[in-house]
Amino acid sequence: LGRFAEAREHIQLGLQSLPPQPPAGPRTPANPDPAPTDRAELLFQSAAVLVVERRFAEALEPLRQTVALAPDHPVAWRQLAICLGLLGRDTDAVAARQQALRINPYDVQQHQQQALAFSRLGNDAAAVEHYRFALALQRDNPVLLNNLAWLLATSPRAEVRRGPEAVALAERAAELTRRNEPVLLGTLAAAYAEAGQFDRAVAVAEEAISKAHAANQPDIAQRNQELLDLYRAGQPCRAPAVQDPAPSP
Repeated sequence: LGRFAEAREHIQLGLQSLPPQPPAGPRTPANPDPAPTDRAELLFQSAAVLVVERRFAEALEPLRQTVALAPDHPVAWRQLAICLGLLGRDTDAVAARQQALRINPYDVQQHQQQALAFSRLGNDAAAVEHYRFALALQRDNPVLLNNLAWLLATSPRAEVRRGPEAVALAERAAELTRRNEPVLLGTLAAAYAEAGQFDRAVAVAEEAISKAHAANQPDIAQRNQELLDLYRAGQPCRAPAVQDPAPSP
């Protein structure tokens, strides 16, 4: 705690040493900020300390001030998106992360986080787009393969589901992890079910349950047991629908 207080004091002294900030309003040649880069960096450092202390709500204002002064600061936009997401503000997080991707469209992690946020907001189509882009950059990433396969297999929206493609993606994820990850096997089972291959779905769900028990993952075992009962009844898995899904930006 002492180190954080010392860091905040150091940053505050740095801000106080800068020339006075001009009155609020748009920056013009007649109303410039005399030290925008230094001010933005010190504000970002202030936010970073708050994030380390897990004071995410308090970090929002210095992060917003940072990107106002430095609109092409990709790390500040990313950090702002993270804080908003941790505070449950996925819609605002999506908008902030879109700015980070504007600056660096090849950031795989940001595409993955954007896909997860869109999925939570019920916009599976937008989530799929971000997973596809990320996979174009890292085609053998098991997490990306798994997450896209899950959406294509279980989305409540019929226009999003693609059973055969989900199978291909999930099989590749399972292969890359040597069929040692119960979660990935559960996705493969769901993909088989969506493709109408219920015998395979049952066999792989049983494999997922067995490996989850061996890995001391009772929650995953229980979830796959519930899905196994569906597959035995000839029914695919469907993720719950989100009311009023968010539009794409």
